[in-house]
Amino acid sequence: MVIQQYQDPSINRMLKFGFWYQAHKALLYKILIISLISFNAVFWIWTFYGVSKIIVSSKDDQSLYSELVAQRSSVAEIQKARAPDQLAVYNVLAVPSATDTSQSSSKASFADFIADVENTNTDWTMLVAYSFFWANGQSAQAQAHVLPKTRTYIAVLGEAVNGIPNDASITTEIDWERVKDSSKISRAKEAFNSFIASDFEISPYSRGTDISINISNQGTFTIIAPEFLIALQGSNGNIAGVWKHKESIVLVGEAYSSEKRFLHSLPSSVDIKIYPQMDFFDNLSYRLPSGSTIQF
Repeated sequence: MVIQQYQDPSINRMLKFGFWYQAHKALLYKILIISLISFNAVFWIWTFYGVSKIIVSSKDDQSLYSELVAQRSSVAEIQKARAPDQLAVYNVLAVPSATDTSQSSSKASFADFIADVENTNTDWTMLVAYSFFWANGQSAQAQAHVLPKTRTYIAVLGEAVNGIPNDASITTEIDWERVKDSSKISRAKEAFNSFIASDFEISPYSRGTDISINISNQGTFTIIAPEFLIALQGSNGNIAGVWKHKESIVLVGEAYSSEKRFLHSLPSSVDIKIYPQMDFFDNLSYRLPSGSTIQF
């Protein structure tokens, strides 16, 4: 018999490893099973721990969110804080219309209704739809634009009445528009304040009064188709009469005459106030003296 000798070292190592594996195979199998069971146990323990932690934290988070919403994030309060202020109405009154011939307010047949109002907001402009009410009637509805931080008069003229009412009130519906560009507001307010009344004359006659004034544009822009509410203010501060005047164009530096005949007497001492009535954010209403359009 020939016994073969293996002289290759690598073969010797493999044989030794094979003998060692055969001798320890059962132990290695047990170690593998125990390791898999241990890993599986650790995995499920960690999973259950994570799920329980999520459940507990979600309850705490829900409680926190509820507290924040209920106590610190009131939608109604936020909306109220961000909403624009309503139109401020300081005074509402009625006076005899220019066409009324009665010398007594209690016998007047036609009345002009006027409201002293203000937009107190900084960057909200208003388009105000309004009507006047009194005990025995209601006026037609009219509209007026009111600029931010601007006080003005709005009016409805020539309403049929049975004597001048002393219980006049006003209702309004407001269409808001926020103007974020402050330069647009500045231009609009400049136009509003650019009109000056001058050469005022009051001429009483037998049963009435003639009024004449000049309206001049001292601003930067030529204004297209403006309408003016002209108010006669007595020495006591009360409005004695009003009328409206409209021009197709008011050039810079030019004066335009407005005349009105009142068919009843007026106080001998009155002051003139003029209030432009137009959309001050309409770019078609503005021109530079050269005639180019101002883009708003």
